[in-house]
Amino acid sequence: MMTFIKMVWRNLWRNTRRSLLTTSAIFFATLLLVFLLALQKGSYMEMINSAVKIHTGHLQIQKEGYLDEKNINLCIDNPEKIYPILNEERRIQAFAPRLNSPALISSSGNTFGALVIGVDPDREAEVTTLKKIIREGSYLSSENDHGALLGKAMARNLGVTIGDELIFMGQAANGALAAERFYVKGIYKSGSTEFDRSIVCIDIKEAQELFSMEGRVSEIALILDNFRSIKEVKASIMKVFKRRGWQTYKVLTWSEIVPALKQAIALDASSAYIFYFILLLVVGFGIMNTFLMSIFERMRELGVMIALGMRPGLMFLMVILESLTLSSLGILSGVIAGSGLAYYYEQTGIYFAELAEMMEFFGMPSRIFPDISIGVAIAAMIVVFTITMLIAIYPAIKVLRIKPVEALRYV
Repeated sequence: MMTFIKMVWRNLWRNTRRSLLTTSAIFFATLLLVFLLALQKGSYMEMINSAVKIHTGHLQIQKEGYLDEKNINLCIDNPEKIYPILNEERRIQAFAPRLNSPALISSSGNTFGALVIGVDPDREAEVTTLKKIIREGSYLSSENDHGALLGKAMARNLGVTIGDELIFMGQAANGALAAERFYVKGIYKSGSTEFDRSIVCIDIKEAQELFSMEGRVSEIALILDNFRSIKEVKASIMKVFKRRGWQTYKVLTWSEIVPALKQAIALDASSAYIFYFILLLVVGFGIMNTFLMSIFERMRELGVMIALGMRPGLMFLMVILESLTLSSLGILSGVIAGSGLAYYYEQTGIYFAELAEMMEFFGMPSRIFPDISIGVAIAAMIVVFTITMLIAIYPAIKVLRIKPVEALRYV
């Protein structure tokens, strides 16, 4: 067995240049795949974090059926009883109650529909970036001053600026007309055009008074200290709710609240995987060419070995082991180098200067941080290894079909 392994190793380095070129091709393919997968994962994390920090939060507590029906009466009647549960969960960084209701917003010249969100100013500032994205005016206060925050797009559509008067008209929970006068206290720009033109924020106490919802809220948004804890925290809260008989309260993840974002990520991932497959296929054909050249150069030698009694099965195994050795060297070195490169940029980030404006439009930062993990490295190893070994099968099959008489005449 040792003699057989030595022969395989000798065959590999008979043509050192070709073996190094083959290993280098596998090395660069693996390095590129590891880095691109880490970058892709990091960009998705940035997309999700941008979305949850604008409004949704990592998790939300709602009354069953509210997500689909958006009925103001499907509310949390006594949110204060839930707060101790959230305070006990160490993985919850902050939470904020909200009251949501559609309304018509009128200025002196225009009227537009909007979703009015009543927020607790202090708690909301800990959960979302609303306070940080104020571009004009100031943030909300709890002074019952009837101030409202508008997105830049809505302010432009209404033709209003700081201090201008607005009339809110909607339907209260009891079916009565809800109407009140507010003024523009702040104008924000979130980076999401849809959010900026459709959301108006006011103090939650004023919203409860306006829509006859005293003490009740539509949802409680939660932000966690670690994105990866979403499933565990959801299960933990649901377990407490079940134990207390609060089955009508549901804990929803960001992907359940904003399924369009999850679908967009899945679509982007599918297109990226097609690109990776084409890239590896091109590299794979180059590798197969070198494997075939190795077989053709040794055709006469292989014919002699078969004539002397070496079984075709062992010849097949020899070619496979040669391919396995080169692939393993290239893959392992590529994973180490790719992981190191991804880790470096995970600390510093990659700044996309030319795409900064477009990325801001979609609410994403212009600096992306790759997210390297063991899962990414293993996935890249499996993909490259599978492709290289599948490619190696064809040259190995050629060996099985060698006829000694023809091989001995091969030049």
